[in-house]
Amino acid sequence: MTRCWRGIVTTALLFGVPHTAWGHIGFAANDLYAGMLHPLLHFSTILPLLTLALWFSRQGKSELPPLVIAYLLATIGGAALGWLLPDFPDLQPMLLPLAILMGILVAIDRSPLLWVSIILVILIGLTEGNDNVVQVRADLTDPILYITGLLLTVGLLPMHITGLLHGREQLWIRTGIRVISSWIVTASTLVLALQWSGTSMSGLNP
Repeated sequence: MTRCWRGIVTTALLFGVPHTAWGHIGFAANDLYAGMLHPLLHFSTILPLLTLALWFSRQGKSELPPLVIAYLLATIGGAALGWLLPDFPDLQPMLLPLAILMGILVAIDRSPLLWVSIILVILIGLTEGNDNVVQVRADLTDPILYITGLLLTVGLLPMHITGLLHGREQLWIRTGIRVISSWIVTASTLVLALQWSGTSMSGLNP
């Protein structure tokens, strides 16, 4: 089994584990592990990361570095705001609409101007960093450790997928990226509709 497929299978297994089971295997005892796992346990946080990775993979070599830097700095800023300013407005409602917007852009294989792209990735970084901290802020004993774990996941996961796909111009890969992006748009729309309707489903709402 290739490294890529091992990552996909591991992610799928994480989604299949009931949330009540996490309290019995010791992950919550360490804020570093909690920070690493939290973005992976909710559709509203992982779907934007996946579409962001696909977005990065379709950017040119000159456009990619400023986009990545803007995203990482915004994520750090969002996490800091979530910890230092408890009254800061909740950014969580922006996550799925951003995933839908970027997923559509990837699916139709269109990129806006660089400054527009930078604004989009900054918004995703801010919302990812902020939401993942705000949701567990009251339970944190070491926020620095938690934010470090968070940054490892929200930074390395998109970068790993981008590294696998960037520069790959084979037709089947380009088509696959567009198809997967359309699936992400569909899934994000479904989760968003369930949230708006007030439906409570385990793993859908943070």
